[in-house]
Amino acid sequence: MGIGTIGGADSLYLELIDVLNGIGLIMETIKSSEDKRVLKNGAWVLSILCFNRELKDAQLHKEVVEFLCSRFCKEEDSEVLVNIAWCLAWVPNNNDMAQVIVSAGVIPVILQVLE
Repeated sequence: MGIGTIGGADSLYLELIDVLNGIGLIMETIKSSEDKRVLKNGAWVLSILCFNRELKDAQLHKEVVEFLCSRFCKEEDSEVLVNIAWCLAWVPNNNDMAQVIVSAGVIPVILQVLE
């Protein structure tokens, strides 16, 4: 998933990925795959593409956060958990997204995993 590296390299590339619905397509790929590597790498790519910025599609931004919270609560693979946790740390760029994370009930799960 070299798209994360490309998107993280330059804001122009990031804009192009947005215009082409790259994040939505990545989400579809992650959701439709049972392969843990796709989830692990997909979470990393999403964290790069969403890092500390407002997505043009606010609903998509919320869906990314909700999906990752949901998967974190169900996941057992430690590498996948680490990538999702990093993504959840980087994706909320405002109080609304932080509230989505809190409302999803993922905070107690994260704390439990840290024990």
